[in-house]
Amino acid sequence: ISILMWEDDPYLMLLTGDFPSEEIIKIANGMNNYGINTKGKARHFLAQVRAETANGYGIIEGGYKAGDGVYNGSALRSYSPFGGAGFLHLTHDYAYEEFGKLMGDARIYDPPKYAMQHVAIAYPDKSAGWFWKEKKKIDSSVNWNSDSDAIGKKVTGLVFGDETEWTKSRKAYYETICKVLL
Repeated sequence: ISILMWEDDPYLMLLTGDFPSEEIIKIANGMNNYGINTKGKARHFLAQVRAETANGYGIIEGGYKAGDGVYNGSALRSYSPFGGAGFLHLTHDYAYEEFGKLMGDARIYDPPKYAMQHVAIAYPDKSAGWFWKEKKKIDSSVNWNSDSDAIGKKVTGLVFGDETEWTKSRKAYYETICKVLL
């Protein structure tokens, strides 16, 4: 499936949330370059992207303070400074290092305090595609012939780490996307 959209497309926001058009092009490129090429995979990928980025508002995890880390209130999160960045929020030092070595770009993990910014700006699409296809092996870990709830729970568990998050927010994004991506 090839994702082609125009800025004035009235259905664009239903698929991608509030992303600016240049980011939508990156999302489409990431999908096309990493084999997210069926309706089912596209629907689930876009639902996860919308959930991970607060509907297109943040390709960097909330609570991030530049040059410092990711906070939960006044406390640094345990995985800080390697918090969520990109369309599917790449998180944890080991994931940043693995992805950085693959890309041949040490700035993805060094210096740590600016790694999130670098991934979010330079690699939001590639980190998401790599995370989906290589790190979590979602294509081969999911039975794509299952019903959408079973698929959604499995994908959410792989992306977010908690299958119950599917019904909290991600399923609603998926259902909206299904109305457009028929």
